Amino acid sequence: MKNTFFLFGCLVISAITSCVNKGVSELAVLELKMSSLEKNISDLELNKIGMALDGYNYNLDLIKKCLDTLENDYVLKINQYKGIKKACPAFSNNYSITTRNIYTELEQLNFLKADLDAQLIEEDSINYFLDLENRNILKIADDVNVLLELYSLINHLHDSLHEPIKVMVQNYCGRK
Repeated sequence: MKNTFFLFGCLVISAITSCVNKGVSELAVLELKMSSLEKNISDLELNKIGMALDGYNYNLDLIKKCLDTLENDYVLKINQYKGIKKACPAFSNNYSITTRNIYTELEQLNFLKADLDAQLIEEDSINYFLDLENRNILKIADDVNVLLELYSLINHLHDSLHEPIKVMVQNYCGRK
């Protein structure tokens, strides 16, 4: 749904600006893409990642203190649950790099727009610079997709496994 809206927005902007300088209209499309990527990142609830990792650490500490052996069903759940421990550092690292890249690309687009407005770029070089910025945006879009996948994975694991494992561990600890 978001992609449909995004594509529709790109088409509308390119249709409206088709009479304007070619570089300026293409730059407007690139700015729209970056705005969409920036919104995707800003919509993430980062506190959920911290809560998932805290819950994971709490449950694993209880498991280490109270349990000697586990039933196969719980071993499988705990092995899935360990995905949080592996995904959180990757998420944190990717989030930091991606937000920095978004900020840098937005600045770069502003500089390019100023150069185009001041007509500092030769007509035959405009497409070259626009292609460079488009490649940068495509790379950032790939990074945002990876980030969104990690975010979804962490939240899914936390939502589906935190409480069952917590209850299981508390039941076992309560019997000892």
